[in-house]
Amino acid sequence: MAYVYKHTRLDKNEVFYIGIGSDNKNKFTRAYSKKRRSKFWKDLTKNIDYEVEILYNNITWEEACQKEKELILQYGRKDLDTGTLCNLTNGGDGVNGYTHDQNRLNKLSKNSKGSSNPRAKSCIHFDTSMKFNCLKDGCEYFNLKYKSQASSVRRRQSTAQFYFENEYFKRPTKEEIGKKLGALRIGEKNHRFGKIPWNKKTQDEKTTTIK
Repeated sequence: MAYVYKHTRLDKNEVFYIGIGSDNKNKFTRAYSKKRRSKFWKDLTKNIDYEVEILYNNITWEEACQKEKELILQYGRKDLDTGTLCNLTNGGDGVNGYTHDQNRLNKLSKNSKGSSNPRAKSCIHFDTSMKFNCLKDGCEYFNLKYKSQASSVRRRQSTAQFYFENEYFKRPTKEEIGKKLGALRIGEKNHRFGKIPWNKKTQDEKTTTIK
């Protein structure tokens, strides 16, 4: 399921962004995130306060794309001098303001077919279900750092934006990560205070040997 959201600057009570995201147990992560935004959006929000409002929830991805297009048309885009939005597309393009340019996808696909890397595996983007011949193509398309994504996907971390075909995994939530870190800290504490430190134990053994 998906949702549609808007960002409104509080100083002018003016809507400046319309977006969509995947419903993640009603946490609306994408709506509140400041990551993977355009430079236009980042420059605008540097010196203003804004609020996030969920306009439509629990709708299909196709419905969310359609609503996004309607709202962007309604409010208008700043770059086209038609309105107040810093959106750089007309909406309905999937995620994060990137237009799914078929020519670009075809070019990536053509380049990948000649790849000499036998370990290259096709991958799928979590939020849009777009399929790429390899992880590098997906990272290039969404302007993501390949090494960082390769590590996240391999370790199945929450920062992974892709999964390899037939190797789907559920990204851990912040709560799950917090519990895991908490358990590790407790284990470390028990180790530190429940056993003789290695250096001291070694020193005691040396002293006994000398005697």
